[in-house]
Amino acid sequence: MRPPDSTLDEEPFMVKSPLRDKDAEVRDSEASSDEEDDNEVSVKKKFDEILRGLKDDKYNVDHAATEYANLLGKTTGGSDNQTLLHLLVEDATDKVIDKYKPLVKRLIDLHPDLLEVKDSNEKTSLYTAISKERDKLVRFICSTYHNIDAILEIPCHQSGNCIHVAIHVATRRNALSKLAESLIKYAGEKTLCAKDAKGNTPLHLAVAYKRCTKAQLEVVKALVQKCDKAMDERTKAPNAFSPYRYHEHTRAEAKRVAEEEAKKAAKEKEKDAARGRKDEGGAAGGDAREGKISRTRNSRLRLRRRTPRLQIPSWRKVWATRASAGLGSGSGEPPRLGLNSRTLTSGLGSRDGKELNLKSPAVPKESRRKGRVKEEVKVTEDSANGIRSYLKLHCMRTRSHDKAVDFLYGRNQENQIYFDLIGTPLTISKERIEEGLAHLKLEDVLQYVALPRLHLEKRPVTSKLLKRPVKAPKGKGRKDMVFLFDFLRSKGVKRVIRVIVDDKEQPAHSDEQIERGHWGGLESSERTDKNVQDFRERLRRLRPGIEIEVKKERQPEKQDPTGGLVGVSREQVEQRHRWLTSMDEFADFIQNIDPPLPLHEPVTIALIDDGVDINEQSLHAKIIGGRSFCPRDSSQNLNQPYYITTGGHGTVMASLIYRVCPKAQLYVLKLEEHVSEHSTRTITAKSAAEAVRAAIAKRVHIISMSWTIERTTYNGSDISELESAIEAAANERILMFCAPSDQGIAHDSSFPAACSSSKRLFKIGAAQASGAVWKMVGDPADVDFIFPGHNVVKERPNDAPVEKCKTLTGSSVATAIAAGLAGLVLHCVQLGALNKQASNQQHGQGDPTLTMEDFKAMKGHERMKEAFLAIGTTRDKYVKVWDVFRPAAKQAERAADKERRMEIVTGVARRLKTRKTFE
Repeated sequence: MRPPDSTLDEEPFMVKSPLRDKDAEVRDSEASSDEEDDNEVSVKKKFDEILRGLKDDKYNVDHAATEYANLLGKTTGGSDNQTLLHLLVEDATDKVIDKYKPLVKRLIDLHPDLLEVKDSNEKTSLYTAISKERDKLVRFICSTYHNIDAILEIPCHQSGNCIHVAIHVATRRNALSKLAESLIKYAGEKTLCAKDAKGNTPLHLAVAYKRCTKAQLEVVKALVQKCDKAMDERTKAPNAFSPYRYHEHTRAEAKRVAEEEAKKAAKEKEKDAARGRKDEGGAAGGDAREGKISRTRNSRLRLRRRTPRLQIPSWRKVWATRASAGLGSGSGEPPRLGLNSRTLTSGLGSRDGKELNLKSPAVPKESRRKGRVKEEVKVTEDSANGIRSYLKLHCMRTRSHDKAVDFLYGRNQENQIYFDLIGTPLTISKERIEEGLAHLKLEDVLQYVALPRLHLEKRPVTSKLLKRPVKAPKGKGRKDMVFLFDFLRSKGVKRVIRVIVDDKEQPAHSDEQIERGHWGGLESSERTDKNVQDFRERLRRLRPGIEIEVKKERQPEKQDPTGGLVGVSREQVEQRHRWLTSMDEFADFIQNIDPPLPLHEPVTIALIDDGVDINEQSLHAKIIGGRSFCPRDSSQNLNQPYYITTGGHGTVMASLIYRVCPKAQLYVLKLEEHVSEHSTRTITAKSAAEAVRAAIAKRVHIISMSWTIERTTYNGSDISELESAIEAAANERILMFCAPSDQGIAHDSSFPAACSSSKRLFKIGAAQASGAVWKMVGDPADVDFIFPGHNVVKERPNDAPVEKCKTLTGSSVATAIAAGLAGLVLHCVQLGALNKQASNQQHGQGDPTLTMEDFKAMKGHERMKEAFLAIGTTRDKYVKVWDVFRPAAKQAERAADKERRMEIVTGVARRLKTRKTFE
């Protein structure tokens, strides 16, 4: 075949066959592969010769370095890609390592880059040596190479470095824990903060519950002391566990697995017991019919199912059993029987004395080695608690409050890590502290305790045994601290890192009370005299010529305690709101209704404000916890707690919420405040965003925000964080209520109402007693609803005349009341659904008119909006609660029994779930 336009005189033209080309490529590839395999075998064979020669003392390292100089820096390539160091690891046990040390040193000196080479399993030679527990080899390599941290940090198998694998093997033997500690000393910050494929640092791996042995505590200490920054590392999202939280997570997981295995074992035991009872019954009938044991075809005895199954112990125990049955040879040694079978008679055989040919378990190889005792390394609760306590204590001592909270709890803080009463009234009763802080949950270690100069109203103190006053110590100082530290002990506090006491004025707390309260012990005036005498003796020995004159201070005269709450000027008086009187009547009724079944979700309202005063007795037992985002002195790591109010605003808002919804649980979140350039109190957007995030983590149903924040040139990024937090809360279907700025007709651009998620956020304006919009709200179109917020009476002590009571005004008041109504709606719908559920269970018939699905739906913004509309509204969006709740309260007064009262609540719930929109 010739190409076009060719002549016969030209060289022949040949067309290549595609198939032929492909076959040629395959042959070439196979030839190349064979060549590589030969090369791999050749290099590996030479490496084996080197190691064998050194081990057998055929030649020394100088001979090997000269004879194989061109191979020492190579790898086997191919499927293994191992260096001579990799192969050396396989045989370099601690017993023979001395023969290989000269070669290791020569290789590192001549070819240090070999330490960086990874084999086909992505492991360096040092990584492999650690994983194979080559203790002496690892230590020798680390001491030989000048920059061993560069090798330790190399990511290897599953992205873990040498410290990761050292942690993995550390709990196999105590000696390996020491090896891990040694490697940690060589490692740098980057190495110790590196994460493996699962996002775990070496510290995370070290504190995992399954590794929390007694020796592991020293490994954890070594990690933290060498690289404190590792404490701040987190695992991959979404969990983002700190080392402490990772420990708690793995501990909980181990407990769960253990419980499941225990349940499984119990079920298997039950099955075995039931099977045994069944077999015994069948065996009795079989004996009567047969009277003999049948044989199998191969003439071996077959165990009938009536014969109990035998669990053969280890060979030593078997021999002991045989000897006790008179089967031994009398020589004190076990008979030389094959390991595959044993012949047992009488005591271990069947009931008729026939011999049984039973297969004996294989003897473990390790048990036959003389002197080989396996080291047992256990994880116990005590050893795990030691590691947990160390992490907690180190965090408390070295981290700020916010970082410590994140380290211990993440976003969902469970316990308070300090106790601070700075800012409480000068005089407070012990009962108020005990009752007002009954909900308080404290960590067993506290960062600090700060105590102001308090005057505690005391209860009569008597001896329970003698029924007479207990003798007081002779010290002249104040003794209030003893009660407060006893209170902390009752809350489970075991350790306090710092104690701050305001003792600027006389009489101060005596050292006796500080020691008794905090550390224990006893001090009085006698001890003071002894301390003075000891000082005089020391000074006399050091400066014999100095004379000391001691003047005792006179006891100051007793003075009546002064101080108290500053009086507040009265605001103008209101005609009492019909709205509030209606809700007060219904609240009195609903708080005495017990649910027919346990509540699925007690209604929880997050109050984001300036804290709640523990002196507010009406709120005792209503607060379930809280958090503070308000630092008092950042340089000293001091905070203002949520149970101390800054200006009293949060306490008032909490009282209003509880007034409308007495069954609500309050979660208090304290905001950070500062004085603005206009001398007004201003809330920081950053603390507001953090508070909203904390409410999300707590899984509250409602967030009440009776405050506003203006955007400035300084807080733009914090406002963005607040918007993001509000968006996240809306996505979690949390009902949110906020207030306008109350600037009249001026345009309102305040936050959180101006957030991009404002359509899923209720903006509540204040209304006068008549239901008209309060003038400072501005245009009613700018708010979603209006609630009582003008001249609202906070409380009427002893039914005092309205004109003599303190009143409150502002949209912040209306916002708290609206949040309370939303809580009441949720509570009523849940009660109604549970009532129907209980009735269905009792009468065996279903009633789909009201279910827990209605309660779940009501937690959404649109459904709550429909519920407010279903109650009824005026043209100005004023919610007419008197049309629903007041008639129900009146009916309840005439109800004869609890079933009838529960039906009244169910009727209200049906009304609230009605779907309705604005006309």
